Amino acid sequence: MDPRDPLGLGLANFNNCTTKLAGASLAINVIRGLLERSEVSKRKHPPRSSLTYWPLNPVQVTGLHAAIYLLQEYTDTLSSEPGG
Repeated sequence: MDPRDPLGLGLANFNNCTTKLAGASLAINVIRGLLERSEVSKRKHPPRSSLTYWPLNPVQVTGLHAAIYLLQEYTDTLSSEPGG
């Protein structure tokens, strides 16, 4: 498996700006969905044991927020590329 193409969609062959922006946008939206699910699970079901996956712990939440920030910074650099 090519780590640059985890879904096997052949995306590693597309090095254009539009594909990179689309991939980063998808990643950001997935991460936001995980953060939202974590928040909802905190309101609906308080954690019962340390073995549950939801809600996310504070370190995980911070890491995901950092990932969104860095992905947005990355997409800003792509947007400023010629032809981007």
